Amino acid sequence: MKTVQETAKATESELRLLYLGGRKIVMLMGGCILLGLILLRAGYSFWKSASLATQANATTYAQVTDKGRKAKAQKDSQGEIQFTYWLLYRYRDEEGHSHEGRLVVEQTEWNKYQKYDDILISYRRDHVEESRLAEAPNSGQRWAMMMCFTLGGALYVGGSAWGVTGWMWATRKARRLARGTPVLAEVTDYLSPFWARLVSPKRCRLLFQFIDAHGNTQTGTTHWLPEDIACYWSPGASILVLCDPEAPLQPEADVFHVRQEDKERLLAEGR
Repeated sequence: MKTVQETAKATESELRLLYLGGRKIVMLMGGCILLGLILLRAGYSFWKSASLATQANATTYAQVTDKGRKAKAQKDSQGEIQFTYWLLYRYRDEEGHSHEGRLVVEQTEWNKYQKYDDILISYRRDHVEESRLAEAPNSGQRWAMMMCFTLGGALYVGGSAWGVTGWMWATRKARRLARGTPVLAEVTDYLSPFWARLVSPKRCRLLFQFIDAHGNTQTGTTHWLPEDIACYWSPGASILVLCDPEAPLQPEADVFHVRQEDKERLLAEGR
């Protein structure tokens, strides 16, 4: 990535990109938002599918009126007789009309139900005479829907918040750096707490102080800098600071050397 150290000047857009951490970070923000939208869309598809199925079908309890089995003409590979198992049942639709149904079931289902038992069935609302055993809720599909909504929502909200707040933060700093009044400051300390050394790249902050236009001593800190940028300064070194008259308590250090000519001029003037 091209840095400001390689140029004499930089636009506010270029500075904003540097404060954000480069194009890769911006792409990561966009990727979080896009992936969040994709997951939310997938979750909506799961929900819509389940909703349509619910609208098209109704469930109710039916009473078994008879059960039986019928031998098949063809025997299995071991020469044993095979059977077809069936259930007869009666149920009422949402309007109270009575209907009868017949289902071919597996032997395990056939053994489970006896005459006069209640069974849960589903039927089509547009063809109430078409019915079948109600299916157990699809826990896998429900889990997938919830995960899509949860992860998608977190990525979309988090990515959007990160992008908006980061963009506003970087814009303020870029404008202050590009338009602020230059003042020479002295680096007073170099902070690198334990947690900042665990991330990659390692992070640290520079503390500095300077004399403002009114002769008062002011202090400030840089944002968390990659170590390869912060190592350019050590305690006692001079650093250029840009001050905004509208925000005097928020001085911005020129850590990207974008105002190098101003620094050299102030050093030559001994200020």
